[in-house]
Amino acid sequence: MTEASGGMTRFRQAIQTHLLPMMGARFNEAPVSPARTGNRLVSQLPGGRILAVRQYRAATPLYLFRQQKFLKTEQQLAEAFVRSFNDANASTQVDGLWPTISRALPELALVSYFEQPVLASLLDIVNELASQTYEGGRISMALGIYDAEGTGVPIRDFSSEDFSRAFSNGLDTLLGVGRDGGVGRLEALALSLGTDDWAATLAPLRLAQICQWTLLGEQSFRRLAVVLNRLGEILIIQDAKLAFAKRRGRWHHFLHDQTIAGMPVPRDRGLREAIYQSCLDVSFARTGGCIAVAKHDQRSAVEVDGDVGFVDSRDLVEQDDYDGNLRPAFLKQFETSRFQELDRRIRMELMAMDGAIVLDHRGYILTAGAIVRVPGGSEGGGGRRAAAVALSNLGLAIKISEDGKISGFVDGKSDEVWEVG
Repeated sequence: MTEASGGMTRFRQAIQTHLLPMMGARFNEAPVSPARTGNRLVSQLPGGRILAVRQYRAATPLYLFRQQKFLKTEQQLAEAFVRSFNDANASTQVDGLWPTISRALPELALVSYFEQPVLASLLDIVNELASQTYEGGRISMALGIYDAEGTGVPIRDFSSEDFSRAFSNGLDTLLGVGRDGGVGRLEALALSLGTDDWAATLAPLRLAQICQWTLLGEQSFRRLAVVLNRLGEILIIQDAKLAFAKRRGRWHHFLHDQTIAGMPVPRDRGLREAIYQSCLDVSFARTGGCIAVAKHDQRSAVEVDGDVGFVDSRDLVEQDDYDGNLRPAFLKQFETSRFQELDRRIRMELMAMDGAIVLDHRGYILTAGAIVRVPGGSEGGGGRRAAAVALSNLGLAIKISEDGKISGFVDGKSDEVWEVG
């Protein structure tokens, strides 16, 4: 089999269109030594930041690069994608059909990755409903796979009925689906613990009930939930964590622990987790936001003083004379509370204000909703991005776009050190 007959051009396009966005990676165009890549479909090079991906074992590999190290589970995901591509490519005799088939590759790979055949039906259903309305409103629903028999009515048949759109709201009710693909129970979900106990969940807090549902049932079976929200986004939740989300027409994989560990500041793990969790909340609320953390030796650099600094002194919470400036006067109530100690719902609303929230290295709020002074000659990309790049001189700054993408910046560099979603 030659690489031409194997469809290397088609393979590269599929990797570029689907797998790179899913993993937050890019092609590595620099020369790479083929040593130690073996002949596996997917292999990780020394250092962990490059994956060699082949269409078949004798093919020349494509190299995927990312600043964060690739995890073993991502190697499994990449291999599931390659196998799904090969299966689809082998069964396609008419080139004109490939664009349509190619769009289904991420879903085929996810079905293989989770080893849940019924997931294919659920993804088909929510993809179809994402652009539809019911009673004049966008559809939101949650479908969950659990280890039980269904009613005998296939979920595909059930979902074709117009009345089925009314069941499950995507937040605290869920329609169970058996492993056999049959419709199961319609469940009203309630947290067995208070909201505070679920404040650390690595998913949007609004989905805490669904996160808890994935942990119930038989321990030998890992429940899976598929959520369609009113923005047309599709989320996959397992083990009480957001695993994948389809946003802006592309699937994205969420590496929560790796992203949190990759934050250079603050040193406090609990503060890093709180910041990341709140970024998820803002991301899926689609409000946009910007948050920065100053290193312990950069706290004084926050305030504008002559030609240095980023925030007007009148916006700082710690002052006593607000001179009619109601925003910092209102925020004074949070002066003695660290960010990680605030209710997660409050944190999200603080971050949703127009402007930036700036913390010191311990988590104390220095300002929120502040307009950031951006140095002249800053690169384009929008005001929120320019503010994040500027604030990253303090240590770490994170921009959450209104389309949901989360980008981290450090040391005043204009390139993201990582992106999520």
